[in-house]
Amino acid sequence: MANQQLAYSINTCGSVDFWDQTKLTYRPLKPELSATCALAWKRQQPFGIAAEKFIEHVCKALQK
Repeated sequence: MANQQLAYSINTCGSVDFWDQTKLTYRPLKPELSATCALAWKRQQPFGIAAEKFIEHVCKALQK
């Protein structure tokens, strides 16, 4: 909808790299907004394949 100029979109930095940059205008929010979050799971809990892959991905990303 933002790409068709029907709505505004609020995104995090780098989240729309695949869009045509000539059709988007970036305007930083002032004052800067920040948030924290936590991701927790029970150890030794059996998970589905998707959940296992997600947890692996997050752990690798946090190690960088």
